[in-house]
Amino acid sequence: MKKQYCYIDGVPSIYWGNPTEKTFISIHGVGSNKEEAELFARIVETKGYGVISFDMPEHGERINEKNTLRPWNCIEEIEKVYRYAQSISPNISIFASSLGAYMSLLTFSEIKLEKALFLSPILDLQRLIWNLMSVYNITEAEIMEKGEIPTPAGITLYDDYYKYVMAHPITKWKTPTEILYGEHDNLSEYKIVTDFADRFDCGLELMKNGEHWFHTEDQLAYFSDWVDKLVTD
Repeated sequence: MKKQYCYIDGVPSIYWGNPTEKTFISIHGVGSNKEEAELFARIVETKGYGVISFDMPEHGERINEKNTLRPWNCIEEIEKVYRYAQSISPNISIFASSLGAYMSLLTFSEIKLEKALFLSPILDLQRLIWNLMSVYNITEAEIMEKGEIPTPAGITLYDDYYKYVMAHPITKWKTPTEILYGEHDNLSEYKIVTDFADRFDCGLELMKNGEHWFHTEDQLAYFSDWVDKLVTD
């Protein structure tokens, strides 16, 4: 398929496919990059969609940049890509995975998009942080005092990040949404996902033996079938 590298207001991006009136913005999670949108882009191209993927701060081409993967930075950059997508297509949808879903919820809380597809989404970062603090006996006072606390899980807790997340709970979501969740997801609790789906009337599919990271042949095949089923011409 056609693959065009570009910069959207300074953000390294790829436009997959040919120009069309229907565009998905792909928003990746931690440890991923814009190139990993290829499988999704190949599927939805057959339905008449183009896809824009981009590197989030500290990922892909931006691994050594000073800009960090903080919510306010991610929101600013998702908005840049969204404005560009609006300039070329009247119908905008999003595909987001893991932390990318959470950043999408923050960015588009007041905007109703055409549709959203969430893979292994983090939907309540407050709860995830609290769980981490509980496991490693870390208090809010310690985070505020030290500014940052690395954890054995490889996740560092920062005071500014913590304060932002606690001040911005997810209370609004207007976009019709479908969620694919793995039975053995070790980051997103099933009850958090089902509660979100119930509250915002989302479709939810559970993959037996699925994980947070869909990477095996069976998982990717299941994911592909899910996308093919939900995205129509």
